[in-house]
Amino acid sequence: MATRAEKLRRARTARLNPYQRRPDGSVGRGRDHWAMVTRKPGARWEDYIRHLLSQRIRNLPSGFVPAKALELAMQPAVGPAVHAYVNGNRWGASCECGGFDVVDPDDPRFYCINCYNVLSDGRARVVAFPKDHPQVERVMRARPDPLTRSSRPGESVKLLMAENLEHGVSAEAEGEA
Repeated sequence: MATRAEKLRRARTARLNPYQRRPDGSVGRGRDHWAMVTRKPGARWEDYIRHLLSQRIRNLPSGFVPAKALELAMQPAVGPAVHAYVNGNRWGASCECGGFDVVDPDDPRFYCINCYNVLSDGRARVVAFPKDHPQVERVMRARPDPLTRSSRPGESVKLLMAENLEHGVSAEAEGEA
């Protein structure tokens, strides 16, 4: 019979998106999330933002016009940068307002649907990924439980590897990230 702790862990794992609990343990990327949300295989960041804004037309803050919000979001990304980190076995970034979204190292743009990127006047923001993000992914893949595949912005690979060893897991997984 499963313990209460095991039942809670299974319940939390079940709430993860399918791409967050893939058997190969790979870290989810924005493109995985964008395809799931838009229900469009191969969806790009632009498809995702169009979808989100079309779903939120009624909830736009006063002064925001949906067409203008989309036009601003589609312009080139500007600073201040948000910093990518692994959260629940997916790459994400947080906004100063508290919003979070999934991001992708191959298309490092961020749009906060909570505040509509007010700090960049509605334009997408640049995402700063760790230079060693492939190694971060290898370290995360070594962790058998997707709920433990998380880091903090700026956390070093060396520290993540030490955490793995401290919990009886190999420092990093073998092979490609």
